[in-house]
Amino acid sequence: QQLPDILTVQQASDFLKLKITTLYEKTSRKLIPHFKKGNKLYFHLSELQEWITQGKVKTREEIEGEAITFTLNKKSQAA
Repeated sequence: QQLPDILTVQQASDFLKLKITTLYEKTSRKLIPHFKKGNKLYFHLSELQEWITQGKVKTREEIEGEAITFTLNKKSQAA
């Protein structure tokens, strides 16, 4: 099923596999992107997808690559 660009609380809850109460808690603590119109909450699907990917755990390879790049940049700045 194709989701719309703007989701209701129920749709966001289903998409994120979170209870509605958990979703309300995260919005009240400003932990999840959302917007309000009147007293209703809405969510942009793309923002929820981005929010999920921000929690990505990097692989050891990615971390080692970043460390090498950082070290090389530091050495070239010192020269």
